[in-house]
Amino acid sequence: MATLIVFLGVVASGLLPFNFFPDIEGDQVDVGIKLPFGAPVEETRRVQRLLEEAAAKAIETHGGPQYSLGMMSSLGVGMRNRGGSEETGSHVAMLELDLVPQDEREFTTAELAATWRELTPPLVGVESVVFSSAIGPAAGTAVDVQLAHADVRVLAEISEKVENALRGYPQLTSIENTYAAGKPQLDFSLKPTARHLEITSADVARQIRGGFFGAEALREQRGRNEMRVMVRLPENERRSEFDIEQMRIATPAGGMVPLSYVADIKRTRSATSIVREEGRRIVNVRAKLAPGVPSARPVLESLEASFLPELHRAYPGLEVEFAGQQREQAETFSSLLLNIIFAQFVIFALLAVPLRSYILPLIIMSAIPFSLIGAFLGHLMLGYGLSIISVFGIIALTGVVVNDSLVLVTTAVWSRDEGASAHDAIVGAGVRRFRPILLTSLTTFFGLAPMILETSVQARFLIPMAISLGFGIMLATPVALMLVPANYMIVEDAKNWLARRRARKEAALRGPLAEAPVD
Repeated sequence: MATLIVFLGVVASGLLPFNFFPDIEGDQVDVGIKLPFGAPVEETRRVQRLLEEAAAKAIETHGGPQYSLGMMSSLGVGMRNRGGSEETGSHVAMLELDLVPQDEREFTTAELAATWRELTPPLVGVESVVFSSAIGPAAGTAVDVQLAHADVRVLAEISEKVENALRGYPQLTSIENTYAAGKPQLDFSLKPTARHLEITSADVARQIRGGFFGAEALREQRGRNEMRVMVRLPENERRSEFDIEQMRIATPAGGMVPLSYVADIKRTRSATSIVREEGRRIVNVRAKLAPGVPSARPVLESLEASFLPELHRAYPGLEVEFAGQQREQAETFSSLLLNIIFAQFVIFALLAVPLRSYILPLIIMSAIPFSLIGAFLGHLMLGYGLSIISVFGIIALTGVVVNDSLVLVTTAVWSRDEGASAHDAIVGAGVRRFRPILLTSLTTFFGLAPMILETSVQARFLIPMAISLGFGIMLATPVALMLVPANYMIVEDAKNWLARRRARKEAALRGPLAEAPVD
């Protein structure tokens, strides 16, 4: 009991870190670049070249180009987001650096990504540079603060503060703010003069579009192709914003007036994308864990303790919640809990029916909580953190660990039916079933050992599950041979105590005048 409490405390305190999904070491480092929307393609290419040069230096630092299989640069295509779509435009780019397999190099992709990031010079005017070296399902980032507010300008200000706060944590890297100011645009509002000239906003919009984009003057069919003839201003009159200001607008009366005479021009920005959730406009500020950081738990606790309460006091109406892995974790565990309860009830029913007892299944299932010690100990010994894959292994372990206890208790029941006492029955069952119990645990553990020791990328997804199952079943041997017999005798002692108490009550009810028993 003390050992179980200690190991539960190790997990609760964070000494054995928990990440919803483990970072799986891959053989590729991806870098996503994002500049402000509308940035010239030359500027994006310049940033791309700086990162390419930094990548070459990073490879040299870790041993030379023999560890690299090549690098691919994509201009105009960004990294895939969680929904699987890619952002496109002249303001985004992506680099993919392929490395030799892990067993052929002495460094990890995370170490190379960290060196690449350090050797990259300061990039002025870049919204985000995201380094990624892990592979696996898109379970979200380790820290994802989701913000919602009715005022878009306030939302932009808050997201900037959250971004600066996350940059202050050395445990985090690749900070990304999804708020984008948008692409620049010109807004036109009519002056009172336009109404006197009977010019409407539709007239102004149509003439500006026709002058710069073109108006369709003719459409004719030529064979299987359709040809459109567009009419617009000469090229030297539509090169800059100054040409817009100098543009002349035709009036219904047939005259021409300057655009600035009938409309005010204001420079603004238009959002390239608007993300809403449950009708609220949201902005996410995300960050990944730095190499070597086991868990995001200290950062999340720090944000909840001080920073987020200050934001709520400073900005009334602000809604903040953790998305990313934290949300996925909450949703997954909420559904798993009900299924685990149902599975334990089914196990209890399957044991209770053939044993014809409600107590014996509980004695057998008492080994389940203590199998957690083996699962936690295995992760500590091999240097792995807990994850949802580890939890799946623990769930499978609850069904497997019952086997040893079932063999022991069933043998004890058979001995009781033959007239043996409870103590002699359970001790004899331990002696008779020691070899089957030990062999069951050893064969299961060594059967899982190749998966636990495997280093390939394809197998690393299942290693935490194998650790939970293998080390947990190994602990089932001492639990079945020591804890289950002790619980069995505790139940027998309780039965005897209740029987003696019942006998004393019956004797008291008969009273002193009751007839003495006849020999």
